[in-house]
Amino acid sequence: MIRRLLIFVVTTALVVAVAVALADRPGEVTIHWEGWRVDTTVPVLLLALLALLAVLKTVVLLLTAPGRLVHRVGDWRKRRGFRALSDGMAALAAGNRRLARKLSGRAGRLLHDPALTGVLAARVAEIDGDQALAETRLRALLDRPETAAAGLEGLARLMAAKGDETAALDFARRAFAAGASTPELSALLFGALIRAGSWAEAELMAEQAKRRGLMSAEEAGRAKAAALLG
Repeated sequence: MIRRLLIFVVTTALVVAVAVALADRPGEVTIHWEGWRVDTTVPVLLLALLALLAVLKTVVLLLTAPGRLVHRVGDWRKRRGFRALSDGMAALAAGNRRLARKLSGRAGRLLHDPALTGVLAARVAEIDGDQALAETRLRALLDRPETAAAGLEGLARLMAAKGDETAALDFARRAFAAGASTPELSALLFGALIRAGSWAEAELMAEQAKRRGLMSAEEAGRAKAAALLG
């Protein structure tokens, strides 16, 4: 605050000093252009130039106003969209399906990015029992590397619920390879591998799950023993 005040005082003093100097020594300026002749003083010429700059700045502001307005509206929509998205995830975690559904729709309308809002929208659709919509939302997540693992895990869970063991195993493998690290996924993948008779892969997966902290040493030991027994 003090720095700004000092800058303002110094700038004002300089402007006043220059104005006084020009008033004491106005000088004369003659301009010839295309047969025109203009005789004036330096202060008047400077005022004319300042007025011209002010007019040009006003014109530029008017011309760029629509773009700046669109940009501000876009930022406002993004802020509201991200707030709705985070609040919707919180509502979903709290088990408030009605609020989560409402906020999911709001986030989708404001952000217009299915890959960004798909996690919330897919979970709401899953909870509502709309498997077709949930699958559509989850597949949209595969378009972005940052959300692909979540989409693959959701599709694995969805296919398992539908009883499609082959698709569930495929999606679970891809999700695990993409870095999805939840105990639910590790349990789903291990069970699918056991049922598919992929004993060696199940043993390896149990060891990887232990390293990722998805299984305790005891759980991983039991899982590997089951795979070896198979």
